[in-house]
Amino acid sequence: MSRYIGPSPEYDYVNDVLAAAEAWRERCFVTDGSMFGDEPLWTLENVQELDVACAEGEPGYGGDVTWSWLKEQLKGERPEILRLAAEAVWLTDLFPSTIE
Repeated sequence: MSRYIGPSPEYDYVNDVLAAAEAWRERCFVTDGSMFGDEPLWTLENVQELDVACAEGEPGYGGDVTWSWLKEQLKGERPEILRLAAEAVWLTDLFPSTIE
């Protein structure tokens, strides 16, 4: 569980998070690229393929997506889809929930 402990006088996390989000928007959303490579990863075809792969199964644990569920859902998918899933997880973790 994450916990907000207040602003850090020696490090400004907000600007880094916003810069990462802006980089994702430009590299992935606008140009269909990748955050961690040079390939065209966030294409409509790849996003639809990932959506189909994840929509076919029901997440366990009351609807929460777990690593084991995701691993099972993505068995046999193309490497590009696995990398897209990893980047999607990175994107969702960029703004973690701080609700306790």
